Amino acid sequence: MKVVIKVGGALFAQGIGKLIEDLKEVVKKISEIDEKRAKDVLSFYLGLEECLKRAYKILKLNKHFCIVIGNRLVKQVRIPTDFIIAELSENIGFTCEDIIIRNIPSKRMPSKNSPTNIVGALEETMIKESILILRKTKWVVYIYQRVIENLSYLS
Repeated sequence: MKVVIKVGGALFAQGIGKLIEDLKEVVKKISEIDEKRAKDVLSFYLGLEECLKRAYKILKLNKHFCIVIGNRLVKQVRIPTDFIIAELSENIGFTCEDIIIRNIPSKRMPSKNSPTNIVGALEETMIKESILILRKTKWVVYIYQRVIENLSYLS
């Protein structure tokens, strides 16, 4: 299923199965500031969705898949990557069993930086990380997806 998002002045068609509202909102806000950066963000999530699909495909039923991720700030827009991954993975067939948020231990980079390169304009860097615990629970969904994919090749 193709999804069309208006990024800046251009239409940007993408293949994310069911585009998450959080992601739509984030891409829209970033595109108002920098259209190219919005496309980069969307591209990242397209790749991430493919990664989740592959993990789902090879993982055995009722087994876990864990991801450690930080919620980034892009063009002063906080991206809730943990919630976006949770919803993407549930659309694929995983169950999100838990999201554990914790401080990043032994961080080696500064707690603040200047992403805009404007003197005195500091933003907080990632100080927390989220650990998502996913489980493959919907075998039937995967089989159904494979049947649909195979039928589409026949037509």
